[in-house]
Amino acid sequence: MNIPHIQQNPQLLHNLLTIVPYLAFGENSTDKITHLVEFFKPSIDFEKFNEEKSTNSGMAARTEIFIDCFVTMVDSVPASSDGNELKSFITNSGILSSCVNYILNLTPDKEYLADQKAWKEFLARPAVPFVLKLMKVLCKKHEETQIKISQSCIPVLHRLERVASEEQV
Repeated sequence: MNIPHIQQNPQLLHNLLTIVPYLAFGENSTDKITHLVEFFKPSIDFEKFNEEKSTNSGMAARTEIFIDCFVTMVDSVPASSDGNELKSFITNSGILSSCVNYILNLTPDKEYLADQKAWKEFLARPAVPFVLKLMKVLCKKHEETQIKISQSCIPVLHRLERVASEEQV
């Protein structure tokens, strides 16, 4: 991912990332899964990403590539016992908590029509689409993640859903 040739070829990068989950399975899978998640985890700092977008566009572009790559990789995790183990590890590594906390802590409390300014400020944050994409792929065919998100985020996501269609997030 740090190689310019690969970064300039999105299809190649996408294809490489779709096989990465399979490389983590099998013998010593816990070590491989840990290494894989720890590789991407520093990029999953959404407040830092928001700050980089306004202060350091070069670093923000690199972080965006890593977040996109992580989303693609997670989206490629198969619905199998190995895939469930990988998604459970990701969910319990703090990455899901980062997404949930970002949404819970920054989403306005009031409905869109009652506080449009606050919603527009929230939706203008560069990390919002990435947080939502990551939550979506983590939930895909993974009941543990679905339950964790449902326990805390459903009302906020419903409010966001109404706004997102109006603001095209």
